[in-house]
Amino acid sequence: MDDAQPHRPTLLVIGGPTAVGKTDVGIELALRRNGEIISADSMQVYRRLLIGTARPTDEECRGVPYHGVALIEPHETFHLGAFIDLADRLIARIAARGRQPLVVGGTGLYIKGLLQGVFDSPEVDAALRDRLLGRAAAEGPARLHAELGAVDPEAARQISPNDPIRLTRALEVWQQTGRPISALWKESRALRARYPYYLFVLSAGREALHERIDRRIERMFLAGLPDEVRRLVDEGVAPECHAFKALGYRHVLAWLDGELSLREAMEILRTQTRQYAKRQLTWFRGMRGAIWIDVTGRRISDIADEIEQHLATRPPATRTWHTPEAPEEER
Repeated sequence: MDDAQPHRPTLLVIGGPTAVGKTDVGIELALRRNGEIISADSMQVYRRLLIGTARPTDEECRGVPYHGVALIEPHETFHLGAFIDLADRLIARIAARGRQPLVVGGTGLYIKGLLQGVFDSPEVDAALRDRLLGRAAAEGPARLHAELGAVDPEAARQISPNDPIRLTRALEVWQQTGRPISALWKESRALRARYPYYLFVLSAGREALHERIDRRIERMFLAGLPDEVRRLVDEGVAPECHAFKALGYRHVLAWLDGELSLREAMEILRTQTRQYAKRQLTWFRGMRGAIWIDVTGRRISDIADEIEQHLATRPPATRTWHTPEAPEEER
């Protein structure tokens, strides 16, 4: 699916930072609009990771089908292409049942890929990538950033000097094709979206969002997050696997290893979750056609009412955008 076509179903997408209430709003809308939810959460794909990923229970889903969770084991990996393929199949099946597909989650990279696709770029040259990554490790990524600035200043402005992965990719494209990666980004912006869509981004005031994050972390620990991590380790899940990079899991592991007290682990988790939420908001601000909804102090039903007003009074978006730098937790 490369271009949005009239016969393709219109997607309702609910995004936003962690703990803002996306799942509750998505479930309310699904109940109102005969919908089914597709999770756009890069960590809910793992089996046995329940508490730390805030995966909704059957009771919380209130009968709404919730797809795209518990797909793989913690030692396995999942990537953007796999998500797009899965979501495409689910969307087609949900629409064929005469129901509304809703995409709900905070992994902006997944949402962007589903709506925009992955822009066309040269295949990875493994030897060139290894060479560039080796230089980044030996000389520091700032050196690569300076080189990128000389050949592609627009990309250099948008990619952090501390991001060796994206710096390496940008230099790969330049060295393989002689074209700046920013030119490919511009070409991808001109394309139509893969689906017509409504993208609603839930947000909250800084203090309100921090309170939501703090409450979620407290609930997770009270619900038994340390026991969940200990059980996974006892079942043979390696501490270095990708699933354990998720917020919460790596902090509990540090406590189990004696590197942190439980109180220290929770405090660091609060700080890093707030920082992650800030990066998520930055990512969503770059998404074309997004409709922002402030949820501060509001009931779920009122938020859903506002979203339904938008659905009734404006057409879906059909154009794509480009956002080059996803939060680290989403890569």
